[in-house]
Amino acid sequence: MSWFKRAIDRLQGKSPTNWLGYRVINQVGNRTVLDIGCGILNAFGGRPIGSQHMCVDAFPPYIERLQEQGRSVVLGKAPEVMEQFEDQSWDCVLLLDVLEHLTRQDAEQALSHAERIARDEVIVFTPNGFLEQHGWEAWGLPHNELQAHRCGFRIEELEQRGYRCQIDRSTSEQHGDIEHLYGVRQRSAAVRAA
Repeated sequence: MSWFKRAIDRLQGKSPTNWLGYRVINQVGNRTVLDIGCGILNAFGGRPIGSQHMCVDAFPPYIERLQEQGRSVVLGKAPEVMEQFEDQSWDCVLLLDVLEHLTRQDAEQALSHAERIARDEVIVFTPNGFLEQHGWEAWGLPHNELQAHRCGFRIEELEQRGYRCQIDRSTSEQHGDIEHLYGVRQRSAAVRAA
């Protein structure tokens, strides 16, 4: 996306709120998106992305806010909620800031489900290693114990599953200097055709 397009989007109130939103929007394009652990779509400025965007989250206040905005939503916790989606039924499956909130076993199952559901690719964004965090209040909504971190992944672990990973470094008031993994696992053309 060019700087000019981003500036116009900002002026029209369409701007994602952060760099991750831009990155994912550019990667997804006009494909269908299953967004597991979507929150309130903060990275995307609260707006849907792709040609069809299904929002899935386990925290009822997030789902209620999205329903008020007319979004397509499913209430449920990963990995269990992912069992209902058919193989290769969505072009892209997003797990942005999700894996670290699950137990290690649930996170592994969520990855397996995402890899099964995705027709084209799975996009993961998670801290590099374990990053301690407790439940908290955000965006004017109640305390959310689901925000606590329960596990962590290293770059080597995602690469062993077939993800191409990049390390992104940032600073936050809550955590100071941190590293996140941005990983993409693409389904090969041969597998998509089968």
